[in-house]
Amino acid sequence: MTGRPRILVVCARPVDRLRLLDRLRTGFDVTAIDDPGVLSRAIRRIAPRLVLLVVPRGRRWETLRLCRSIKVGTGAPPRVALLDFADSVTPAHLEGCDADGYLGGEPPTGAVVGFAQVVLNGERPQIRHPARATAAARLLKRLRSPGD
Repeated sequence: MTGRPRILVVCARPVDRLRLLDRLRTGFDVTAIDDPGVLSRAIRRIAPRLVLLVVPRGRRWETLRLCRSIKVGTGAPPRVALLDFADSVTPAHLEGCDADGYLGGEPPTGAVVGFAQVVLNGERPQIRHPARATAAARLLKRLRSPGD
């Protein structure tokens, strides 16, 4: 045991999971799982202070129900925050799931670490970052804009 706050990341996509592990390991004791079906067992075994649920595309409602089930569990539940890279969850959706924080869109590299620390400090942030423009979007913008 390291004395650093324990975080459990639930993320189905391997690329996102590895990226989150890499970012969060600098300040936290991090464990990641890809199967929400083993989440309650992982929470009992690891005893995290924070669970970060990554909202998969097209599975918003399932993730919101999962968040709510963690928060209404017996005992003292961990803090639970949602990472929504598809930006599919609205503020109205968040009201019923008892999430302790929300980070949506495409945050800059260091934003996830700062977000996790803020949630662990007891705040309930709801932060949305704009999506980064893709190469195709930048090209379309240049084609549409009058000549420079």
